[in-house]
Amino acid sequence: MSFKGHLLVAHPNMMDPNFHNAVVLVTKEEKGNVAGLILNRAGPVTIKSLWEDSFKEKMDVEGWVHSGGPVYGTPMALHTTQKFSDEIVMPGIFLTYNKDSIKKLLLEGEQYRIFLGYAGWQPGQLERELDVGAWFLAQADIGDVFYTYGDDLYKKYMQTITVEMMNAIVPELTREHFKNAPYN
Repeated sequence: MSFKGHLLVAHPNMMDPNFHNAVVLVTKEEKGNVAGLILNRAGPVTIKSLWEDSFKEKMDVEGWVHSGGPVYGTPMALHTTQKFSDEIVMPGIFLTYNKDSIKKLLLEGEQYRIFLGYAGWQPGQLERELDVGAWFLAQADIGDVFYTYGDDLYKKYMQTITVEMMNAIVPELTREHFKNAPYN
C-alpha cells in the first residue's frame, strides 16, 4: 500500500511531543522511506521574516510558516499551482523545494502553505507505528490540506475516526435504532 497522499492522524495518547495531536500529509515515498508535513502546526515565524532571514531578500507576503516536522529542512511549499511544481503529492496538490519557484508561487500562486522541516520515517518504521496504533490512516482531502486556521483539523479527524470505529464495532446499529432516544 502506498501512503503518499494519505493523512496520518496521531493517536490521542501519542507520547512524542513532536506529533501530539498532529495531522500529517504523506508527501513522498521512496525506497521504503516515507516523508510528510504536519498540516496543523502554524509556527511563530512569518513568511516575510523567514524569506528575509534565509534568503536576504525582501518579501512582502503575509502568512505563517508551518512546522512540517522535527527533521530540519529547507523551506518548501505545498500548493495547488502545477506550473511551480517539483512533484505531485496527490491530484491537485503539489510540492515545491526550489527557491525561485517558491518565490513565484508566493507572488502569483493560488493556495499554498510554506513549511520548514518535515516528518520522516525509515523503511518499515511507519508500518510498525501503524501496527501498534500510534497513527490512524485517513484519505487526504484538498480542503483539509488548506484548512482555515480557525478549524481544528485534528478534532475533525478524531470525530470521524471515532464514528468509523463505532460503526465497525457495532455495524448493525443505525440511526433508526436511536430515533426515540431521549437526547433526540
